[in-house]
Amino acid sequence: VLAHLAHLGLVDFDAVEKVVKDNTLRNYIRELAERFDQLTFLEERYYPKMIQVQGGDFDMGDEEWEDARPVHQVELSSFEIAETPLTNWQYGLYCIATGKEIQSTKAGWEIEGDNPVVKVSWYDAIAYANWLGQQKGQLPAYKIETGLPDPNVLHNENINWLQATDLGNGGYRLPTEAEWEYAARGGAHSAGTKYAGSNDIDEVAWYGKNRPQAVKKLKANELGLYDMSGNVWEWCADLYYRNYYEASPAQNPKGPTNGIDAVFRGGSWADVVIYCRVARRPWNYRDFRSDLIGVRLARAALAGGR
Repeated sequence: VLAHLAHLGLVDFDAVEKVVKDNTLRNYIRELAERFDQLTFLEERYYPKMIQVQGGDFDMGDEEWEDARPVHQVELSSFEIAETPLTNWQYGLYCIATGKEIQSTKAGWEIEGDNPVVKVSWYDAIAYANWLGQQKGQLPAYKIETGLPDPNVLHNENINWLQATDLGNGGYRLPTEAEWEYAARGGAHSAGTKYAGSNDIDEVAWYGKNRPQAVKKLKANELGLYDMSGNVWEWCADLYYRNYYEASPAQNPKGPTNGIDAVFRGGSWADVVIYCRVARRPWNYRDFRSDLIGVRLARAALAGGR
């Protein structure tokens, strides 16, 4: 943020030095941004834009794949989901604010500002969600017990234990699988397409490429959501169980309570067409990082809805 304001010639660094000592840097930056009509730009660049999704019923799953059977009806409450996958601008602000090291192994295209952030684990995504909520004055959706190992990560005893505390408290979090699929299908406005917003994958998805692409370059789906098919896979809140759909609750399913892996959805820039279908549900260890996987945030609807 400071770098952006400095580039525009709007930062008085003598004043910055003083306010840093008084621990009021954020208020100072906000004052500068408001004074020079940059606040909206900064909000849009550095924080996810959330889209309201009206709750409703839909048929979840796909008979084509064993772990997506049976197709079953699910009823969801209203929620919000980010317009795009989390970008490098947005995640980079978090890294700077918290002192988190941006991995030196990333290639140049992996840190371009408008590209989706990659090489974030499920745990990284949860930590970011709590931090973002703190910036917005919201309660955290997750409890992070840094002194305890996660009993579900059996191959690595040193992973910290994180658990959901209240997915409905309005704090930022990962979308459930059901929320993700409902949103990708277009919610109550669904046209029943194979991909998020079209039956023509080239209209909506980056796939079969050699790198991810900047967000919002292709057609949005019926809810105004971009890149839900292709570009990067997106972590979901749910743990993975192959036969979960056989006993999934009919209302607001949240996935199994125990498991080693978490689900991700949507397909990626390197995948073939079939992996970009909205019902496809791969999985991996929650501490897994890949240049194919990113994240999109959600939260419970703040007002109104079902």
